[in-house]
Amino acid sequence: MVTKVQLSQFKILKQDNHTLDGETMTINLRDVEDGPESRNFFIAVNEDRIKKNKDHDFVISLKSRNFGPVNVFATASHLFELFGRDINYFREHLEFQNLEKAFIRWIYRNPIAIFAYAQPLQAEAFYIRQNGQKQLQFYSFDSKVDNERIDSCLSFDIITHEAGHALLDIIRPEFYDSKRPYTRALHESFGDIMVLFSALSTSTLCQEFYNTTKGDFNTKSFFPTIAESFGKALNTGYAGLRDARDKVRLYEVKPLNVHSASQTFTGAIYDLLNLLFITRHDRLSHQLSAYEILHSVGTDLRRVIFQAFIQCSSKEPSLFDMAKEIIEIIKTKPEFEVQIGTVKHIFDERGIYTSSGEKYENYKNYYEAATQVEQQGFSICQTSSSKRKLRRELRSEFIENIFFENLFSTTFKIKTTRQETPK
Repeated sequence: MVTKVQLSQFKILKQDNHTLDGETMTINLRDVEDGPESRNFFIAVNEDRIKKNKDHDFVISLKSRNFGPVNVFATASHLFELFGRDINYFREHLEFQNLEKAFIRWIYRNPIAIFAYAQPLQAEAFYIRQNGQKQLQFYSFDSKVDNERIDSCLSFDIITHEAGHALLDIIRPEFYDSKRPYTRALHESFGDIMVLFSALSTSTLCQEFYNTTKGDFNTKSFFPTIAESFGKALNTGYAGLRDARDKVRLYEVKPLNVHSASQTFTGAIYDLLNLLFITRHDRLSHQLSAYEILHSVGTDLRRVIFQAFIQCSSKEPSLFDMAKEIIEIIKTKPEFEVQIGTVKHIFDERGIYTSSGEKYENYKNYYEAATQVEQQGFSICQTSSSKRKLRRELRSEFIENIFFENLFSTTFKIKTTRQETPK
């Protein structure tokens, strides 16, 4: 006997209530109860809970306060449903390390509480796991530009980023527990990467991106820009909080700045998307539309990323560790039709991957040094002699000119928090 799947229709913002003219798109989700509530999420605040209509749908007016919680629920659920389909695909077609462990964690997950209008007013959004409870918290604040109220629960990018943290914490909880700076940077990057792949999983946003850029990934658009309205309201001087097109290199990043470090990895994945799209478009443009090619490239690379994060043997991986996993997986996929040397070069351009063992050892030493700073909360080197010794140990053309000004400055304290933010 086949069990009938109940689909519910949701209307969500394509980006936010200003970007792309505040337009909405429709998605369908499986087995959603009143609230809305599902295996993945539930609305925690009673006054924000609503019932589905006679057609089992949750189509709410943008002017209603209830739109915010429903927008969060549906946008986050969309990402979780993508992963659910992908992990089932893995179990049917592939075998790799940690797959069954991730699957068991996924099957026995508990729904995550959504707070769409958390208090007090602040420019933040968080995924939190504390005392066995998991929450997505979205805050509001008044714009520094025009004093307009900005609700983070209306941002596709912020919601998906935080849902990305929640998803990764289900399948690899040890990553969330890590205090290692570059493991935390990977967590941040995973959130931003999920924004890219979640967008490419919808035909609506594939078409929006291609119609805007004609497939040129270097053109300014909503796609590589993370949290447009949020960033503008903070008067950052940028189009959003972050931009995957930025050519940030790891050796240019200040020590322990996990969000800046995350941009190097996100940028490498964005460049990989570009490479795969160009390669596949050249080969298949006479058979498939550009939208279909974008969608297929997004699906294939998304699965590579999921596989890499699941099978990685390290419990506290560096950016290099994850880049190496991705490269090894791509080697097994001839359908990608890309030169492995070109893939390595993409990560090398971001300062993450190099074939030189000597340079990688320098990076490893830096990771350990930065972790020591964070865990002990004081300067690594208290004396001039110890500074000179560590300079010799870490000397490289990358690190010498950029890292040490920050790394060997006067004593500084590191404030840590388990709350994750999209900044």
